[in-house]
Amino acid sequence: MFRKMLLVAVVVLLSACSSPMAMLNGQKTGEVAPEKLNAAFIKSNIIPRKTTKSDIVNIYGETDDKVISSDGVETWNYEVADQSSFSRKVAGLAYNYLPIPGKQYDNATNMQQHAVNAIAPQQKYQRLRIVFDSRGFVRDYTLM
Repeated sequence: MFRKMLLVAVVVLLSACSSPMAMLNGQKTGEVAPEKLNAAFIKSNIIPRKTTKSDIVNIYGETDDKVISSDGVETWNYEVADQSSFSRKVAGLAYNYLPIPGKQYDNATNMQQHAVNAIAPQQKYQRLRIVFDSRGFVRDYTLM
């Protein structure tokens, strides 16, 4: 019974760590919601030679990751980092210590990986680089 309660507590804690809302509530400047780094969203909201710096700040917020060159060109970077790596490690360790029937067949079915993915899904690293001309308009952008 104690192990089941421990498992429930670990699952609750890990799900809070890996949820997008937890990431956004404590986000640092330059980190954005994953849906704002969608190619369709970017294409409809960032128009080269029309979108300004203030438009980008309204869409994505401020970023500390800025590069300013001597000719007045600025590059701003926004990203969604992989926030789940720690919670995935903890979930894997917890799974190793839980007595689960049939666990000896896990290598054949990859059950541990499925369990970890259910608790702490992997998040893809994405980065948006926006280049502004010297007048403050978007010159181009790159989604990586």
